[in-house]
Amino acid sequence: SMGPTDHTAKASEESEGHETSQISFDESVTGKIRFWKDAPHITLYIDDYTVMEEVMDLTTLRRGDHCIVGLNPVRKLCGCCDALVFRLASLEILRLYHHFIMFDDVASISDDGVPLNKDGEPARICEYSNTPIGALQLAARVGFRRFLNDPAPFQQLTLHDYQDGRAAFGIFRVIQDINEAQRERIVNEAQELMEDFKPYDIFFRNCEHAAFGLDAGTKRWVSPQVPFLIYNLARLFVQLLGCLLLFGIKGLKETGSGEASLSMSLSIFLYHLCSTVPVALQVLISLVRATVLLTEQKGRLGELTYFFLLTKEVARAAISGGLSIAMLALLPRMVLEWGWVWTPSYLVMTGYGKMDTMFNFSTRMVTRWFNLYGTGVPVVWNPTLPCPY
Repeated sequence: SMGPTDHTAKASEESEGHETSQISFDESVTGKIRFWKDAPHITLYIDDYTVMEEVMDLTTLRRGDHCIVGLNPVRKLCGCCDALVFRLASLEILRLYHHFIMFDDVASISDDGVPLNKDGEPARICEYSNTPIGALQLAARVGFRRFLNDPAPFQQLTLHDYQDGRAAFGIFRVIQDINEAQRERIVNEAQELMEDFKPYDIFFRNCEHAAFGLDAGTKRWVSPQVPFLIYNLARLFVQLLGCLLLFGIKGLKETGSGEASLSMSLSIFLYHLCSTVPVALQVLISLVRATVLLTEQKGRLGELTYFFLLTKEVARAAISGGLSIAMLALLPRMVLEWGWVWTPSYLVMTGYGKMDTMFNFSTRMVTRWFNLYGTGVPVVWNPTLPCPY
C-alpha cells in the first residue's frame, strides 16, 4: 500500500507521451531512443547504488522519507549562502551531503512559505545537526570539552529550517518503496533515537549513518561519504607524489645527460603510476559498480530510469573519465616540451574533480533544456545485442 507520492520517477516514466526512435549502432547492435517528457531530476548518490530525486513540490514529502541536501557548515548565518548551497546541490556542483528523515507528511504550504503538517503545524524532520550559532550556545552551556564530545545532537527541527516551501529546489529524496507500516516504524525508531542517542561522531555516528540506519531500504548504519572522502584524500596524496615527480622530470631535462635520460623514463613511469593509474582505476571501478548495482534495481526503478542513469554513468566514464585520463597522460610532455611544471601540477591535483563537476553541471543543464524546450530527455533504451551463438 504505497502512498500517492511514492514511485514518482517510475510513475512519470510510465505515463503516456514518450516518443520513441529506432537507432542502429552498427549492423548487429540496435536500440531505441525514448524521449522522456517532463523527466524528474534523478541521479545516483556517491555510493553508486542509492537513487535520489530532486523534490520540486514539498507537499509530496511524507513521513519516513529519507532526504538529502547539500552540506552547509554555515547554515542560518546568511540566507544568501543557504540559497547558494541549495542551488549548487540542485546543479550537482556540490556533491557533499547532509541527511535527514521526514517526521511528518507535508500537507500544505502556508502563505509565508512554511511547510505544514495535517494539523497545521510546521512539518518536522529529525537529524544529527547543529548550526554555528547553536554550536557556540551549546559550548557555552556545557563547556568546550563536553561540546567536542557531542557537538551535534540527534534532534527534531522544522523543515522550514532548511527551505522556504514556495520555491523548492536542492532537496533530494531517496527513491524507494515504503508502505504505511514501514513509515510508522521509521518515525517510531526516529523518536526512540531522539530520546536515547549516542554522541555525534563524524566517522561512526553522523547524519548519514542515522538516515541510512532508519531508512526502510537499507536498515544499515553506514556512511558512504566517509570511505568516499578517505579514498579521494588518499588518491590526492598519491597524486601529490606525481606532482613532485613532474618537478623531478623538469630537473632531469635540464641536466641532459645519458643517465638523466634513463632516470627520466623511470620518473615518467612512476608519475603515471601515481597520477594516471589511480584516476583510471576510480573511473573503471565506479562504472562497473554503478552498472552492477543499477541492474540489480532495474525492476524496482523501471526501465526508463534504469537506462537514463546507466546512460549517464557510461557517458561520465567516457567523457569525464576519458578526458581526465588523456589529460594526465599528456602532462609529462607539457613539462618536457614547454618547461611548464606548476600548471601541470595544478591539473594533476584538480583536473579529475573539475572534469566531473563540469560533467554534472552540463548534464543537468542539458536535461533541463530538453525538458523545457525540447521533445523530452533522450534516453538510449532497450538496446538489442547480437546472439553470441
